[in-house]
Amino acid sequence: RDESKEKLLTSSGRDTNGQALELRKGSGSQCQNLSSLRAELSRKAEQMLEKDKKIMKQDFEIQKSRDIVDCIVPQACGEKKSIFDRRETMALPKGVPPQDEWPQRFLVTKEEISTGEHSPVCSGSSLIDSDLFTGEVIILVRGSREQQRASSGKDEDAYFRGRKRQVGVILTGVFKKEVPMNELTIGNEFDRGIRQPKPWQTNLIMKLIHRFLPHCTLELGNHPKFFASVVLDAKNMRIRKRQERLSPLLPREGVKEDLSLLGGFFAKGKRSPAERRNYFRKKENLKKYSFSPEYEYTFEFYQHQLNFVDYKLLLGVIDVAWITKGQPFQFLIKSGSQIICKFHIWSENLMKYRSECNTSY
Repeated sequence: RDESKEKLLTSSGRDTNGQALELRKGSGSQCQNLSSLRAELSRKAEQMLEKDKKIMKQDFEIQKSRDIVDCIVPQACGEKKSIFDRRETMALPKGVPPQDEWPQRFLVTKEEISTGEHSPVCSGSSLIDSDLFTGEVIILVRGSREQQRASSGKDEDAYFRGRKRQVGVILTGVFKKEVPMNELTIGNEFDRGIRQPKPWQTNLIMKLIHRFLPHCTLELGNHPKFFASVVLDAKNMRIRKRQERLSPLLPREGVKEDLSLLGGFFAKGKRSPAERRNYFRKKENLKKYSFSPEYEYTFEFYQHQLNFVDYKLLLGVIDVAWITKGQPFQFLIKSGSQIICKFHIWSENLMKYRSECNTSY
């Protein structure tokens, strides 16, 4: 029995080995393909592993450098900033007080033309004296609802009551020499550039400009500008004979249009602000006139689109503070390169974008 078992096992083993040998011979080419595939996959895996190691090492070195920079670079507003984010904090101009010292959620400052230093304009009128013009200006900004209740009965309350206006400016004074009307402009300049809003926001802003401010010019680039002719942008204008003293500013009443002293078209009858703008839109008409030292001029400007408490446009849809990189809008009047006056309207919403100014824009 034992011998028969051994013979059976031996024959079975031979059969099995024979079958395995045949299988190996039949699938030899497939095994070679699989082996080469395994080798290729192994080589690629090693390459990917080496690449991952390099990336991890670079990330580690970058993070290490950031940690060092965060420890030694002065921090602003208690927030960590890294030079790798290409961010910088725009310091407030000299004379602008810290935000916690503002009497309201916004602040108006006057910039001295000669020194660039700012001084807060809290209430009442502010005197102006430049090489071209002397006079005074009053700037009224609609505050929050709490501030509106607190100002009940004051000039700003009477000026805004029943109106959609967000800001109003009344300027009165005399020119020291003749200034061509087509050279006097009002506008804004952003020396640090602006951010590009989303395409739909850009289209919306441009449509608003073309619809409500067709007389304005927008120049983009490293130092964007937005300006218009004063006689086209003013909502109301008045001309009077020059007196020893300037006529008092009465914001409660505003300014009533009266340009009859210009003569010609304006002396033939009472002209409305719309008629004045239509007349001066023709360049040949605008070139005929100049501002004369013989008269006292009063201008009223206002707008209702932009809220200067939060710097939001169209009921908060567009954040203008982000677009301007925290740079305030100005009440800037110039004749060529000569500045007559320059005021800035600051807001608490501007401050966070000044500390998050990205210089790569």
